[in-house]
Amino acid sequence: MSIKSVLRVLIGCGALAGCAGTQGVPQFQAYSRAFDEFQAVSNALYDRAAHYERRNKLIALCTQARSEFPPAGIEMRYCRDGTYTSRNFNADEAAYFVADVDPPHVAAQRQLLKIVASFNAALLAYAEGRALEPIQAELRKTAGEVELLVSAVGGTAVPVGAALKALESAVGALVSASSREAFRQILLDQYAVVDKALVMVRDGAGADGSGGASLLFTVMTADLTRAIAGDPLKGAPERALREREDTRLVLSRWVILLDRVRRALRESRDVVAADATALDAAGGLAVTAGEIRASAEATRRALAGL
Repeated sequence: MSIKSVLRVLIGCGALAGCAGTQGVPQFQAYSRAFDEFQAVSNALYDRAAHYERRNKLIALCTQARSEFPPAGIEMRYCRDGTYTSRNFNADEAAYFVADVDPPHVAAQRQLLKIVASFNAALLAYAEGRALEPIQAELRKTAGEVELLVSAVGGTAVPVGAALKALESAVGALVSASSREAFRQILLDQYAVVDKALVMVRDGAGADGSGGASLLFTVMTADLTRAIAGDPLKGAPERALREREDTRLVLSRWVILLDRVRRALRESRDVVAADATALDAAGGLAVTAGEIRASAEATRRALAGL
């Protein structure tokens, strides 16, 4: 079911009041709050990464453009500063020149989290017996963005299209169900899809393990790596080394927060799948709200220190 079809069904469904939540709803609520914390931290991180993704592209374009002119025509310092690109215009590179538009990699990662958030909100509204109308407008907006993004990232540079399409299917499963067991069954059936999307945010989708946090590190430290290699216009190597390790700490804390969010999702799945006896024996939440808040705050502090 395409995202447009999903939205047509959602609009026609009306309120789902009376479809009360079932076993595992408190755990899914805890996961949803944990995800919201992670998404807020991620958006701040992506804002920073977008700046460097644009800058790195401009430097690469400028370096390439030097071959179009006599060697004296473009001084290398302009390329290092990212202040000069080319005498030509390429419409496919437009996102790199507009400060309030995400460049491709950051755009794909941010959109992936947005789709997960939309799925969480829709499933939670169903489980709690609330009407879906309040989130339909957001889903409609997201649907259009997703379809554009799937088309834009069909290549290997930003390989998230498959995850986005799978999440569309997950939302479709949500709106096609009608019984009180729907929350339970959808969570059991779609857990792997949502978790895979989170794994892609963490690890990327490259066969060589590239992407995700590793690619963010490369993007955010490219200038520092040039300084460490001896580029005098990029600063002292000793300072660059410290700043690169500070970036490593930020991304390490971010990954730990994401892993805790995934644990919270897994716990909600496990509780839904358990019988009453197993549920009683399981005790409290393995991932507490306090852990999530502490991890999110530590990540924010580390990011603010960059």
